[in-house]
Formats: sequence, C-alpha cells, structure tokens
Amino acid sequence: MPVDNKLLDDLARVAGGAASLISTVRRQVQSDLRGRVDAYADRMDLAPKAEIERLQALVSTFRTEQTALKERVAELEALVKGKAAPAKKVSASPKAKTTAKAKPPAKKAKRKA
Repeated sequence: MPVDNKLLDDLARVAGGAASLISTVRRQVQSDLRGRVDAYADRMDLAPKAEIERLQALVSTFRTEQTALKERVAELEALVKGKAAPAKKVSASPKAKTTAKAKPPAKKAKRKA
C-alpha cells in the first residue's frame, strides 16, 4: 500500500500544478485580451464608462434646470403681458400728449478771452 499512497500524492501534486498553471494561463489571457480591447477602443476613440455616466448626470441636471427656466420665463411673460396692456392704454390718451409743453433750450453764454 505505500506505493499507492505515493501514487496518490504524485497525482495530487500534478493536479495542483495543473490547476495553478490553468489559473495563471487564464489570468494571462484575460490581461492580454483586456489590453487588446483597450487598444482597439482607443483607436475607435471611445469614452470611458465613468465619463459617460458623469455626462449623463450633467445632462439630467441641465434638463431639470431648463424645465424650471422655461416655466419661469412663461410666468414672467404672462406678468409682462398682463401689465403691458393697461400701460399702453394710459400713455395713448390724447390729453397726455397736449398737456406737456417743451421748454426751448437755454442759450449758452460765450466767454470772451
């Protein structure tokens, strides 16, 4: 039986070495593939995911601000339209034009040197 134990120990070592080798090869292939994909993405001028997410959040913020500004502009236009109409009627009366007389400009005195 001692031979069988030695055989099993050898098989366990071979299996452990094979697992270690497979793990190392997997990491190497993964790193090589990632490098190739990154190089290909650089040639295509693609943006990183973090930058895209940052820009999406920025656009979302700008959209909410734009909506708020549109509402504010609509409110201000309504206020201007509501106040502008009566003001035009008052200034368009004929009495306002005839009652104010303009004074002639004052003459400047000339200095003798």
